[in-house]
Amino acid sequence: MLTILMHVKEGFGNTYLDKGLTMTVTDAATGDTIMIPGADGKPVPAVFDASQRYVGQHWSTGVYPVDVKVPRAKGRYIILVSYPEYETEEVPLVIEHIGSRENERKLPDVTLYKARSRKLDEVTVTASKVKFYHKGDTLVYNADAFSLAHGSMLDALVEQLPGVEIREGGQIYVNGKYVESLMLNGKDFFKGDNTLMLNNLGAYTVKDIAVYDKYGETSRLANRQLENDKQYVMDVRLKKEYAKGYILNLEAGGGTSSRYMGRMFGMWFTNRSRLTLIGAVNNVNDSRQPGKTSSWTMTRNPGDFRTKTGGLDYMVSAEDGKWETSGNTTIEHTRALNTSTTDRTNFLSGGDTYERIMSRQLGHDLKISTSNGFSLKPEGKSLHIGQSLNYRKDDQRGGSFSAAFNREFEESTRKILEYVYSGQTGSFGDHVINTVLNENLHRGHTLDAGGNISGNMKMPYSPDLLGFFAYGNYKEKRYDDFRLYDINFAETGSSTVDNQYIRNRPDREHELNAGITYNYLYSPEGSLEVKPCWTYRHSRRNSALYRLDRLSDAGMFGNLPADYKAALDPDQSNVSHEYSNTTQAILFWMHNKKLTESKQMRLTASGAIKVDWRHLDYRQGATNSAISRRDAEIEIGQAGATYMAGTNTFKLFYNRHIDYVPLNRLVDITDSRDPMNIFRGAPSLKNAATNGLNFQWMKMVWGRHRWSENVDLNFRWIDNALVSGYTYDPATGVRTYSMYNTSGNWQGTASHGFNKNFGPTDQFSVGANTDATYGKSADMVGYGEAAVERTWVKNLTLGQGLKLTYMKGRNYITLNGRVDWRDTRGNRDGFNNFSATTLQYGLTGLVNLPKSITLSTDLTAYTRRGYSDPSLNTTDVVWNARISYAIPGGKWVIMLDGFDLLHQLSNVSYNVNAQGRTETYTNVLPRYAMLHVQYRLNIQPKKR
Repeated sequence: MLTILMHVKEGFGNTYLDKGLTMTVTDAATGDTIMIPGADGKPVPAVFDASQRYVGQHWSTGVYPVDVKVPRAKGRYIILVSYPEYETEEVPLVIEHIGSRENERKLPDVTLYKARSRKLDEVTVTASKVKFYHKGDTLVYNADAFSLAHGSMLDALVEQLPGVEIREGGQIYVNGKYVESLMLNGKDFFKGDNTLMLNNLGAYTVKDIAVYDKYGETSRLANRQLENDKQYVMDVRLKKEYAKGYILNLEAGGGTSSRYMGRMFGMWFTNRSRLTLIGAVNNVNDSRQPGKTSSWTMTRNPGDFRTKTGGLDYMVSAEDGKWETSGNTTIEHTRALNTSTTDRTNFLSGGDTYERIMSRQLGHDLKISTSNGFSLKPEGKSLHIGQSLNYRKDDQRGGSFSAAFNREFEESTRKILEYVYSGQTGSFGDHVINTVLNENLHRGHTLDAGGNISGNMKMPYSPDLLGFFAYGNYKEKRYDDFRLYDINFAETGSSTVDNQYIRNRPDREHELNAGITYNYLYSPEGSLEVKPCWTYRHSRRNSALYRLDRLSDAGMFGNLPADYKAALDPDQSNVSHEYSNTTQAILFWMHNKKLTESKQMRLTASGAIKVDWRHLDYRQGATNSAISRRDAEIEIGQAGATYMAGTNTFKLFYNRHIDYVPLNRLVDITDSRDPMNIFRGAPSLKNAATNGLNFQWMKMVWGRHRWSENVDLNFRWIDNALVSGYTYDPATGVRTYSMYNTSGNWQGTASHGFNKNFGPTDQFSVGANTDATYGKSADMVGYGEAAVERTWVKNLTLGQGLKLTYMKGRNYITLNGRVDWRDTRGNRDGFNNFSATTLQYGLTGLVNLPKSITLSTDLTAYTRRGYSDPSLNTTDVVWNARISYAIPGGKWVIMLDGFDLLHQLSNVSYNVNAQGRTETYTNVLPRYAMLHVQYRLNIQPKKR
C-alpha cells in the first residue's frame, strides 16, 4: 500500500477543502507513474488525493475512497511518502492562503527511489503470454506475445495487434479510432511522420505498446482530465535494456531487377534525454515485407519510387520535469515514376461518353523540414514556444494521350489508343469525338515558416485557468509550368496547338492568429472554456500566361525563348490581392455526472460563433473586380453525450462545419488555360454546411478470454453543397466548368468490428469487420445547348472482412479474406445501373525452424468483377516469402526476400460520383528477390 503521512507542525482550521490535496508519485529510475491496486484490483496511477482516507494526522491510500476534509487554514506540514521496495521520501509543505473558490491544492510530484536490492532464492515461473490487457483506461499490447520474423521493424509488430490497422501514409487506427500521435516512451518522435518510426525502429526493442488518451498541460494545471485537452495516442515503450545507452541498427541489401535498400537507425537514450539519427535509401517503396497480412493490397504502393531519407530527432528535459526542449529535422528526396491507364465514363443526358487515357509522369521531389519547441512547466504555470520551417523543390515532367468516344468498346485502353494514334481508325475512328496529346513540365519551390507561443497559469487561490496563444505563418510559392496541347476534333476536322509557359510569382501569403483562453472550473465535475480569438490573412498572387505558339520560333519545349514576354496573353493572366479578418468566440463545455459506482455520464458541447470579413481585388484582362463579403456563421464542433456502464461505452454526437465560398470563384471571368476544361466564375454562391450525426458503441471484456466489439453509425448531409458542375459540348468534348450550390448530398455508414481470443491457451484469435455505406451524390451537368441540370447517383457498398489466426509457440498461421460489393444507380433516363465486386483472400504464416531460421510468407488472391475494361476483370495470385537466419550472438540477421513470385501484382482503383465513373490502372514494382543483412548493437551504461 502507498502510504502518505501528513504531520501537522502548526495551524489547523475548522473549514475544509472539498477535494483536498493531490500529488503524483513517480519512479526516479524510469520517470513513470507508480501503479497501485485500485478498487477493482486493477492497477491505477498513484495519484494521491485526500478524499481517499484520513486517519489521525495522516492520509493513507485505501482501496475504497471515503470522504475526508482537509483544513482550510495557514499551516506548516511535513508529508512522508512510502511504498514497498522504495525509499521513504519527506516533503515539506507550507500553506499561506486558500481562495474562496479553491477546492483542491496540487502538490509537487514526489519521486521515489528504489530501495537497495537483496538477493532472493531462485524461482521458476511459467505463464502463458497475454496479447493485450486493460490497465486503467489504457489498452496495452504485450510485444513478446507476437511472433515476428527476424529483422522485423515496428510496422510488422503494429500490424499484428488485434483491432489495429495501418493505412496509407502511416495513419494508425485502433478499433476504428484514429491515433493522433505515435510516441516513443511517452514523448513525441518525429512528430507528424509515423512512417519514420514504423519503418526504422526494430521490433526487438519493444516491450509493449500502450494506447490511451493523453491529456495536455491545461489538464495538468487543472489537475483534472479536460476533454478538449487530449490526444488519442499510441505509445511505444522500449524494453528495460534499451531504456538507457546506445542502440544501433544497420541494414543493407541488394536484389534482382536492380533493387537495393539501406537503412540506419541510431539512438542514444536516457530517462530524460534522447538523440536519434536515421537514414535510408531504397528503390523498393520500403514498406513492403513478406508475411505481413495487410502489406500487399492491389491499391497500395503504386508507382516506382527511389527514396533517400535522413533525419535527426532530439529531446532533453530537466530532472524535475520543469522544462523540456525537443525537435526534429528531416531531409527526403524522392524520384517517382508513375504510369497509369484510365477509363472514364461521363454520365450525360444526351448519352454517355467514354474516355481512354494513358499517362506517364517522372518527378523529383526534395523536402527539408525542421520543427523545434521549448516548454517551461513551473508549478501552476506553463509556457511553450515553437518553430517550424518547411522547404520543397519539386520538378515534374510527363505527358499523356487520350481519346474520347461516343460509344463504349470492349478492347483494352492501350489497344484502342494505339489504333487511333497510328491512323488505323476502323470502327474506333467512326466514334471518335477528340484526341488530345499533352506534354507538361513543372519546376516549383515552396517555403513555409511559422512560429507559435502559448501559455497557461492557474489563477491564484482559484481552480480556474487563464491562458494565451499567438501564431504566425509565412508561405511563399514560385513555379514555372510549360504545357503543350495538341488537340484534334473529329466532327469538325479542326485542330489546335497550344504551347504555354506559366510564370507564377510572386505568390506570398501570411497569417496571424492570437487569442486568450479562460477555463472556468465551476465544480469538480464541470468546466467551461471561453476562447475569444482573431485571425488575419493576407495574400498576393501574380500568374502570367505566355502563348509561345504565337512566336515565330518557340524553341525546344521546356526552354524559354529570349522574346517570350512578347507572347503574354493578358486575357489569361491574373493578379490578385486578398485579405481577411476573422473574429470568433470558441466555447467548450463539459460536465461529468457519476450515476452509480459503475455508471457515469459525460456531456460535452463545443462550437464557435464566427464573423468573417473578406476582400479580394482581382484583375484579369479587361476584368477588374473588387469583391467584399461578410459572413456570420455558427459552427458546432461536437455536441452530445458519452455514457459509460461497466465494460460498455455509448457515444452520441452532432457536428456542423462551414465551407466558405472561395472569393476567386465569385469573379466573372473565363479561365481557358486548359483548352479541354474551361472554368467560369459564378458571382452568386452561398456557403455550404456539412452536418454529421454519429453514434458509437464499444465494449471490452477482460476476462478469461479477452474480446472487444464496436459499432459505428454515421450520417452526413451537406446543405448548399459547393460542386464544380460542367456543360459538355458533344461536338468537341470540351467541358465548361462553374461552381454551383446544390442539395441532396448525403451519406450513411454503418460498421461493426469484433476481436476475440479463444482456446485453452488463447491460441486462436478471430477478427471480423463489417461495413455498409449508402449515399447520394448530387451534381450539376449540362449537355450541349441544354441548361445545366441537377443529376444524382446513389451508391451502395457492402464489405466484409474476416481474419482467423492460430498460434502455437512462436509459430502462427492466419487465414484472411475481404469482399467488397458496390452498386450504382442514377436518376437520368438511359442510365445504365452497374455493380462491381472485389475479393481478397489468402493466408499468412510464420514458422520457426531449427538453427534460428524463420520462414514467413503470404499468399493472396485478388478477384475483380464488374469493371468496364475486361482486362481488369481477373483473378491474380500474389505470393511473397522471406527466410531469415539469426547468427548466434544476436547481432547479425541475414534475410532473403522474394516479392510477387508469380508475377501477377497489379494496382486498380475505382470511383463513382454523379459526374461519372473512373477506373485507373497504375504501375507497381516488378517481381524481384533481395538478400539483405542486418546488424544490431546495444551498449548500456556501466552500473554504479
